[in-house]
Amino acid sequence: MLLTNRRIALLHLLLAGMTAAWLTPFLTLVWPAGLSPWAGFAALLGGLLAWMLFMELLSRRFESPQYDVLALGALLVVGLVLVRVVLFPGGPPWSLAWVGRAIDTMSDVGGAERGLPRAITLLVVNLVLWQRASAATSRDLHFFGVGLSFRIGLLLVVLGGGLAGALRGTAPLSMFWLYLALGLSAVAVSRVSQKAIGAQSTGRILPAAAVWV
Repeated sequence: MLLTNRRIALLHLLLAGMTAAWLTPFLTLVWPAGLSPWAGFAALLGGLLAWMLFMELLSRRFESPQYDVLALGALLVVGLVLVRVVLFPGGPPWSLAWVGRAIDTMSDVGGAERGLPRAITLLVVNLVLWQRASAATSRDLHFFGVGLSFRIGLLLVVLGGGLAGALRGTAPLSMFWLYLALGLSAVAVSRVSQKAIGAQSTGRILPAAAVWV
């Protein structure tokens, strides 16, 4: 569905942006200080879209239980690769010395770094993105479902921004306005899509001459 229907693909893209926008304040809250909200948003959106595309392709070729096993395996592999590439770059690819260093950083909760240890944060973020991508294929894309997602996400982005402001001293207000823009666009697209389905419209663009009539 993500690759065959352009209207649904646009709606999924907007919903993915909404998810990344309300997740960003929480990421800046748990990641050690210095992370730019826009860099966090870009990383979350890119990871979420990559997981959604992977899940879509996987669901086309496999059914349960093969699909479940491969999805869980991909979750574990991607999590380990993220820790290896982001936190412990360099060194021979076959070296496993980074595993012990990663375990040491995971045990340093509340230590020198301000926030959760980065290894734990990467694994948790990867798990959340995997879960959101898995749920995307079963999400209700009708007007009511998108509106409900918008309202829930709005509460989450306000909550995350409030916590970031209280605990970090700065609230990523840009994510609030970005969420509003993406959310209102998603609601509008879902409404247009619902009307088009009811009218059995193909969604084609009017010819240029008809616009000026």
